Amino acid sequence: MVEEIINFERFLQEDGMKNQEIKEEGIYVWVKYVELGKFEIKIGQYQKKSELNQFIQDSEHFEKCFERLPYVEGFAAANERFDAPVKLNKSSSPYCAIIDASRYKARIEDQAWNSIWENFFRKAYQYITPKEDIMSEKMLFFKEYLQDLNRFWHDLVVFQERVAAFNADKVNDGNSIKLYDWVYIFLDESLERYKSCYNNFLGIGTDDFKQCSELLGFDTDRKPFLSHITGMSNEWYKISNEEQAVVKSFMKKLKAKDIFPKPLPIFIDRKELNHDVVSIVHEGKGKLSFNDIFERLYENGKDSFKGDDLGNYYLLYAQIENKKLGIKDFEYVPSFLYRLDYYIEPVFKTDTSHVIKIKTVFDFQKIIVGEIFDNCLVKQDEKGGWHENYWGELDIKYCKTNNMYRLLTSYRRAFYEYIYKSKREAITKDMFRDIINSNIQDVLKDYKYRVTDQQKEEKIKKLLNIYFNLNKYFDKMNNNFNQESDTFSMVQTTKDLIKGFQGLLNEENRHLEEGHDVEYAFALGQVVYYLVSQNESKNKTHSLLLPYMQLNNFNSIIQNVKNDCTKYAYKIAFSNKKFNKAFSEICGYMASTNFNNLKSYFLAGYFSKNMIYN
Repeated sequence: MVEEIINFERFLQEDGMKNQEIKEEGIYVWVKYVELGKFEIKIGQYQKKSELNQFIQDSEHFEKCFERLPYVEGFAAANERFDAPVKLNKSSSPYCAIIDASRYKARIEDQAWNSIWENFFRKAYQYITPKEDIMSEKMLFFKEYLQDLNRFWHDLVVFQERVAAFNADKVNDGNSIKLYDWVYIFLDESLERYKSCYNNFLGIGTDDFKQCSELLGFDTDRKPFLSHITGMSNEWYKISNEEQAVVKSFMKKLKAKDIFPKPLPIFIDRKELNHDVVSIVHEGKGKLSFNDIFERLYENGKDSFKGDDLGNYYLLYAQIENKKLGIKDFEYVPSFLYRLDYYIEPVFKTDTSHVIKIKTVFDFQKIIVGEIFDNCLVKQDEKGGWHENYWGELDIKYCKTNNMYRLLTSYRRAFYEYIYKSKREAITKDMFRDIINSNIQDVLKDYKYRVTDQQKEEKIKKLLNIYFNLNKYFDKMNNNFNQESDTFSMVQTTKDLIKGFQGLLNEENRHLEEGHDVEYAFALGQVVYYLVSQNESKNKTHSLLLPYMQLNNFNSIIQNVKNDCTKYAYKIAFSNKKFNKAFSEICGYMASTNFNNLKSYFLAGYFSKNMIYN
């Protein structure tokens, strides 16, 4: 895996992406030493909006800074920082300072200012070759410039006044700029000198090796049980310092917001596909997701890809939490199954009465995953963008119910595996049944998000439509519907049950036959709906169904039915032949199947158009 990262980064550098990761927003200072007592200072600020950059400084200024930035940034480990233990300057080069100006402001009166720079240069000088350059006029000047607190802050204050004046002119057009805290100060030195010091710092050319997992930051310490068997080990893989430089360059790109999608596919021995991915990302200006990229690969018919299922790549998922980059997942994917042929036929009428086609795995994510996890795992924002949370921290207060929090912590990993790695076995029949049934009970209990009968009914019908249509893809033998058949269709069965119940009500000599527990459960749902609909509460909702759903056997349910019949008897006409027939049929039937195994048929009867009404 590490070899693929190294190869991928080298490919990116060959493909013209070497400096993509270093366009960091901030203040860039270019210090040019002319002669003793004479120097030139250029200060510019880079930010994402290019029209503002044109005002602040010319592009050549930024190009020189960006060209050198990959060879000056330090690393996270304290023993690798030249400013330890102070940690205010993250540079690893004697030719550059990268300081947090907001923290330095608090040290203006601090007598330790000079000693901070003395310590920094003492460590940085050891990487300069040849050594006599350490005492050159240029280097001595640069050190003095940084140690001269008044001069340093004067330059920044003057620049800040320029920014304030610019903002005053732009106050009404939304293009005002802020003064960034990070300040990058470069000495006017050749790129070769910057590279030479950086290589010396990394120890390139030596035999020093380092644990690769230290560089990649695999996030498995807190949850070792989530580690992939193909994940990184702290023990078994070390890389040379030359490879470290390549890996660190890749990690900078990975950390940037607008470089790579999440997750990132790294194709093995397919440079043309890697090139296509990178090109599509650039076209979308860094705002395209993994979904967008693969959709374009499949739909646009790239020359390097003929439309078969993609595969033979590593899937890398990295995420920043608490300002720290962690690799959540890194696994080989032999084949990515993009196309699906699922569809949702509206067994129960909702606000979407047409057949919903699920043509791709990303349709499944947006339509199905969004619905069954109540927009807590996958969600569309107001601008049409999609957000997902397969790996981030879960806070129970952001979940609509405690039960939804349980479902997310238990199953989101399985849906990630199903969608992004094509592991069709990841979602099991038990998971799917649990998600649907738990959702339905949550809706029935919900007094905060769905307070009306119509809202509750709409949500439950959507869930049942999904369940009845898609269960066969996760439950091959339809065990969730108390079947042992791979040809069984809950959609068609529900239609047959509706037709059969109509016949039961309209034909006097027709009765529920022994052993027909499915028809019995459906009829029971019809009767229960008719009874609870008689409730005269002002805020009547389907919450009245909840007591039935919480029971485990038919005997208890029938007792509830009899109690409700007594409660609402004054509203049920003696001449209501359909109710009389249905009530007598369910009360006289003895089921041999457990209610939990027939709950789907009970719900089908409850939410189908009620046929007891005259």
